[in-house]
Amino acid sequence: MKRILFYFMMLLSTCILITGCVISGSNVTPDENEAVSSENAQYTKNTIYIGSISDVRKFQQKSDDRSVPVLDTTKYDKSKVIGKKRSTIGLSIGTLYLDDNQTVSEFIKESFVKAAKQSGYTVIENKAKIDKNTVRADIQIVRFWTWYSTGVWDIDIKAEIENTITLKSDDKTEKLKVKGSSTIEKPIGTDKAYNAAVDTARDNLVKDIRAKLRKSEILAK
Repeated sequence: MKRILFYFMMLLSTCILITGCVISGSNVTPDENEAVSSENAQYTKNTIYIGSISDVRKFQQKSDDRSVPVLDTTKYDKSKVIGKKRSTIGLSIGTLYLDDNQTVSEFIKESFVKAAKQSGYTVIENKAKIDKNTVRADIQIVRFWTWYSTGVWDIDIKAEIENTITLKSDDKTEKLKVKGSSTIEKPIGTDKAYNAAVDTARDNLVKDIRAKLRKSEILAK
């Protein structure tokens, strides 16, 4: 009887150890919001060359709709403007710019490079490194604007970014429309708050670029 009990306890201990090992070694699905590391990025032979980045945003001289980009391009450099500062009653009291005096084109370029690298592509800037597997990317900035709308207690600060990416390889051309937007609640619309909304919109833009690059027919060759 003691021998049977001894063997039973040994068997039970073995099962517990095996179960514990299986649990501790279980796979964890990574958060899709996390950056794709170089170790798990999908291998590809393609390289991407950014041919041009053009700011084709259209501005109006005046509008009661705060989501409509309003700017007098004869007085302001549109390459850096991302919104209008407004009072609590909607009157324009200034102009909004990106942090560190960065241009919108520089901001978009950084976003595209980040998304491409996370997707496993090598982005080159030297024309001498272009080869038969290089895909050219021309980027148009269609929309890049931030504004606020009044809420119950706080204000909703919103940012929207929209680009058209044209991929070219040999005689093939493919257009990708990518977007990123965000809404954050703040008690007051400071420059820092607007830039925080833009940063969140960029995170969503990067995700959309990654998704569109994965589905690209040209890059899948």
